[in-house]
Amino acid sequence: MKKDKMNCEQYMEQYLALDKGQRVPLSLSVHLLSCRKCREEIRGLVRAEKIASAPVKVPVNLEADSIRRVIDSIDTTYAAKKKTYPMVNWIIAGVVLVGALIVFAVLLNPAKVLSFTLSMIFALLITGWVMAFVATNLDFFVKRVRILRFA
Repeated sequence: MKKDKMNCEQYMEQYLALDKGQRVPLSLSVHLLSCRKCREEIRGLVRAEKIASAPVKVPVNLEADSIRRVIDSIDTTYAAKKKTYPMVNWIIAGVVLVGALIVFAVLLNPAKVLSFTLSMIFALLITGWVMAFVATNLDFFVKRVRILRFA
């Protein structure tokens, strides 16, 4: 009986050493046909693998701060803390840029070349401002789009 138990352990080790999808050797297949204990263990392993590979259906409420704390505890050199600016600063800067564009366009209306040049410079500044605003507040836009999509 001891020899049979040792034999079963060797067959189980052989089975566990196989890669997923790898063909089962003939000797192991023959043993599984004749050994009910090994078959049941392998069925249990297959069931456990299916359960473990299934997606977790328990909702996990993770906030950005809790994720950052976990990352900081794992890797103390993690420095993804970006500098953020309040929304009011962005709005004031945008209003100042657009206001300056309008003032210069009205004041320099007779000098068309200078007016066009300044208008293009302000257009580039406003474009840069919009790009910087969106880039630094991307998480806000992603959350907003996700909320609107599911509403």
